[in-house]
Amino acid sequence: MSIASTIAYDHEKIAKLFYHIEQLGREETPLRAPFFNKLKKEVLILHRAEEEVLYDALEGNGKTDEIIHRLGDENKTIEQVIHAMEREKMNSEKWHKLLMRLKKLVTHHMRVEEERLLKRAEKTVKPSKSEALEEEFNDFKQEQWKVGVSVETHSIKSDFFQTAHAA
Repeated sequence: MSIASTIAYDHEKIAKLFYHIEQLGREETPLRAPFFNKLKKEVLILHRAEEEVLYDALEGNGKTDEIIHRLGDENKTIEQVIHAMEREKMNSEKWHKLLMRLKKLVTHHMRVEEERLLKRAEKTVKPSKSEALEEEFNDFKQEQWKVGVSVETHSIKSDFFQTAHAA
């Protein structure tokens, strides 16, 4: 499996979680919280792994750097929407509007990664480094699952992207 395949698999898991949450409808149900918590963790851990491992490995190419910076900004926006969702009741109209916004943001983000960034990665990362990169990526994700992740925790790269974008 390549890092592109690993990320595509993670993207599929996230898409399925969105589907399950949407299938619950808007009525109050005890199932929504576990699905949302799983979605939140999957998204945040994947984004942190991408920022700390993949983006770092791909930096140094003008076009790729532009994509990385944009994806970093998108990660920040996605975290902000998740944080806003946490403050709302899960059966409220506002929560469901935020869910649709989150789905749109995440879906766009995943598409850009798969269609642009990962294609560049396949061209620029040497096959000898690809396996090590995938292993580092998976190790990072596993560690994040062990320690847990919260919306308020920001990675160094995420903060850098926000600062660089504002400049």
